[in-house]
Amino acid sequence: MIQVKKNEATAALRRMYFHCVDATDGMTPETLEAGGQPQIAVNGPPWANTGIGVLVAIGNGRYYAELTQDAVNIADRSVIEGRYKSANTAEALGTTIQIIEYPVDASVASIITRIGAFTGTGVNTVLGAVRALASKVASAVSDIGGTFDPATDSLEALQEKLVAGVTVSPLQVGTGVLRRIVVKSNNATIRVKRGDVDTASFNLGATFFKSGGRYFFCAKESQNSPNSTAIVNREMTVTDAANCAMNIIFTANELAVVDTYYAEIERRDADGTSNPLTCWEGKLEISQDTRQ
Repeated sequence: MIQVKKNEATAALRRMYFHCVDATDGMTPETLEAGGQPQIAVNGPPWANTGIGVLVAIGNGRYYAELTQDAVNIADRSVIEGRYKSANTAEALGTTIQIIEYPVDASVASIITRIGAFTGTGVNTVLGAVRALASKVASAVSDIGGTFDPATDSLEALQEKLVAGVTVSPLQVGTGVLRRIVVKSNNATIRVKRGDVDTASFNLGATFFKSGGRYFFCAKESQNSPNSTAIVNREMTVTDAANCAMNIIFTANELAVVDTYYAEIERRDADGTSNPLTCWEGKLEISQDTRQ
């Protein structure tokens, strides 16, 4: 059986082969049958002279005839049988042809081509992408897209940064130890325990950045109370000026009284008084310790 691609355009790939022998002894090759007209049948009877050309001699009784492109433009897995008979020949059967929509050889070739994807060459290079993810000296795979750079973004590069003690984020890392950090939004409540020494960290965002700006945290029982009654009213520690990241470490004395207080962060100019601007407001909730 020969498999032929559906609607195959190349004539040489649509050939059906015949072996013609003498009608009397059934063995002697018949060598003068070139130009004879074979017949074909598609998926069963009837036999027809159309859809196939005449015999072309190969030698020693072997011949081929080419099917037309229309003859092979039929349903996937269709079967075409062939026959030839003349006065001088015994019945000669043509090679059975099966029509396939997706040729096996083409599929295998495609798979072989895509092996490059695993060896680091070709399209969608799997190994190349893995190398780039792992090694800082590997090349990024162009068809992956994005702005990934192995020199800075690979696992090796990130590991070296961590070993070197890089600060991943001022909001998440301090003195080498992860802290309990929550990015506070307006009207958020900061919850702490009475008498603890606790840290509250904030990321106000770059919109509140001002060159030379200073940031103050104030918490008091009533918004209208004078600042002299505030339990906390002092400057914060800025950890990332451009992104307005900062924190305040509450003392045990500041957190001594269980209550809920109005809280605010205010930005002022370098002199500490000019151009006050409220950057954040919420509540500071001091709760009783469970263990007395």
